[in-house]
Amino acid sequence: INAEYGQDLKEKQKNYGQLGPVVSLGGVVMQDYLKYKTKKTWATYYFVLKYKSLSFFKSPKDVKPKGRITLVNCMMGTSTEKPFCFALKTTGGNYLLAVSGKAALEKWMSSIAACTEYGSKQNETKVDDINLS
Repeated sequence: INAEYGQDLKEKQKNYGQLGPVVSLGGVVMQDYLKYKTKKTWATYYFVLKYKSLSFFKSPKDVKPKGRITLVNCMMGTSTEKPFCFALKTTGGNYLLAVSGKAALEKWMSSIAACTEYGSKQNETKVDDINLS
């Protein structure tokens, strides 16, 4: 994980500012189209971030998610797999996601950190050490 994101998760959670009320109420924190690496290729899904949950849909009109990533006991960091890419490793699996630019990358990563179960780890490990295979 890049040193740029080396800030401790507890510190990030203290600094998430306006996300606090939304996160505590269980509302939608962020939503947008992101690239998601499947076993064979990169696919585009509509992601919805809530406290302890990152769901993805084929489109924003879908009611039932295609999948859900539980943000408990997870590690997160940037990846060189694709430009503006970050990795999540959770007890449920390993995920690579890519966004449209640096500002979006920083916003998604800080928002996910704010929505991760308190006490989970971020940025204590290099992405290479996460072993996404």
